[in-house]
Amino acid sequence: MALSKMPYYREYGRHLVAENYVLAIECLQRLIEENGADLVEDEISYITSCIGRLFFLSGDRDKSLRLFIESEEIAEGSYQAKYLFAQFLLNDLKDIPAGLKKCKDCIDALRNSPFEESDQDFSSQSYIKRFEELASNFS
Repeated sequence: MALSKMPYYREYGRHLVAENYVLAIECLQRLIEENGADLVEDEISYITSCIGRLFFLSGDRDKSLRLFIESEEIAEGSYQAKYLFAQFLLNDLKDIPAGLKKCKDCIDALRNSPFEESDQDFSSQSYIKRFEELASNFS
């Protein structure tokens, strides 16, 4: 089942729009608790990064950062998780050196180990382009 069709995901969206971050966090946590067996690592990682962003919006930078680190660990090797983390570092935390380093490290790794697009993931070239565009906004 698509993530957007799972119980609690729509409620999360409504709470997010209403800026009720506590209830949005609860919805995503329940989504993982009740559907965890049906979710793949990339989905759990994505939801964890969403929860991290909500904690940031609620003013808890430390917990937010821990959740983005956890998100990257959940989907080890996922460039989507790395991209979301770099985006968070640059756009939200304003940690430009760390965000640019993450972008550079990912671009280097992608160039050293290229891969084609699949049903589950973008190609390495697509990720390189995304990381380059993100970094160019802060260089």
